[in-house]
Amino acid sequence: MTNYSKLLKIIEQYYPKNISYEDPMYKLTSQYLNLFSKKKEYMNNKLLKYRFNKPLINLFKGYEVINRTDFESSNCYEYRILLHKNQKILDDDIELMNHLNGKRVDLFIFISILEKYYYYFTNETLYDFNIKKWSFKNVKLPNRILPLVSEFNNFMSHKGYEKLDDTMVRRIVDEIETEHIEKGKVNIFNCLFTDLISLN
Repeated sequence: MTNYSKLLKIIEQYYPKNISYEDPMYKLTSQYLNLFSKKKEYMNNKLLKYRFNKPLINLFKGYEVINRTDFESSNCYEYRILLHKNQKILDDDIELMNHLNGKRVDLFIFISILEKYYYYFTNETLYDFNIKKWSFKNVKLPNRILPLVSEFNNFMSHKGYEKLDDTMVRRIVDEIETEHIEKGKVNIFNCLFTDLISLN
């Protein structure tokens, strides 16, 4: 199992220490240029964005697989698996929530492009039609999905990827700032995957 020190060494290749993202020097550092170069490599190869589409669609048969990958904004492949069998994603979110009686459950999957690590969590979305209010929270994987996730873990392991656990991804990385998160609040997840999502 990967330890914190090993992950820090990886992160230090891509993020400069003790420099504000707003400082013009940030984007001149070797670390930022390494990150920029890595992301550009993936952005320039259009096929790379869809690398995991087919395996995930095959693994999660009957469930809608949504590719949310954006290498320009994040350091990972990002997928959402709608955990409602044979339910298509509809054009309108409210219409979908109406079909699901106000409760939606998704598996969020993140696969880093910096090193061979991945992470996932299950998110529950509730919509109150009376007061038109959304709420979100992390929940346990439904038991019916566990065999599919086990197959997914086996597939990723076979490809040489390691899953990071909930505790590790939340560990703070000192002295580092990202585009969207200030120093002192950046964690492993933000560095290896995305700083556009906050873990609960």
